[in-house]
Amino acid sequence: MNTESTKEDLEMDETERESLDDGDNSPAESETDNDNPDRVRQTGVQLEARGKGFKDLVDEVIDVTSKCNSSGKFTAQELLPHPATVSRYMGKEAERLRQTLLAETRPISTMQGGGITLDFWEEEYTETSYLGITAHYFKGWELEEKLLLCAEWDTMDRKIAEIVRAFLFRKLATIKLLQSELRSVIYVTDAGSNVKAAFTLRNKPAPSRITCAGHQLNTGIRKCFNSNPKSEFVIPAAAIPALDLRNEVKSLVEHCKRAAIVKQLKTSLKQECD
Repeated sequence: MNTESTKEDLEMDETERESLDDGDNSPAESETDNDNPDRVRQTGVQLEARGKGFKDLVDEVIDVTSKCNSSGKFTAQELLPHPATVSRYMGKEAERLRQTLLAETRPISTMQGGGITLDFWEEEYTETSYLGITAHYFKGWELEEKLLLCAEWDTMDRKIAEIVRAFLFRKLATIKLLQSELRSVIYVTDAGSNVKAAFTLRNKPAPSRITCAGHQLNTGIRKCFNSNPKSEFVIPAAAIPALDLRNEVKSLVEHCKRAAIVKQLKTSLKQECD
């Protein structure tokens, strides 16, 4: 972040503080923006971040720490930047990192080919659905993987094949990866019928697609270790020790993640592959 950009953000931050002190509404609080759900959510975060309760909490923390600090006490108002300043900086930083990433991955994806892995997942607390898109390619003799984007499912439509396909290529286009330029890419997906059908639509180009081996293996293991007594595929008694071993390994992985032990390992641990 250069000096001019930093100075500009600080000036904007001071202007926003004065505007708030005068009781003026920020642009995020206009009636027009209230019609935009994304803007409303952003406004809610801003109001929470600059709310009295949050500042009181920070002031209390500062009060405690200042007792051990000989340089004097400062307030949360002096310390905390305006949420809009943080938002602008994060947006600029995200765009800078994205451009650096695309400078490396785009030539490989469009000319030499590679793999793009797609995976839908759901955030448990809000039940919001996301699509993760990761690029896989060789750099010399080393296999590289880069997360291209993680996009919220921003439509009320069901995940039928046509909608999934349109959503995928629309999101790739936002980072300047066009479907017409990705003919050499192989897409890796789970075995969901809607996702598979998205690549075989009638009167549509059929990109190369393969099923993720990890998902296939996980499905097989789930069926093998099915302990539901009402299922017609109940785990046999001879396989119970293997099920116990799997459960113990899952508990060990969970412990390593919660205790931050995983940060000390050279290889990441996987709990499971849904």
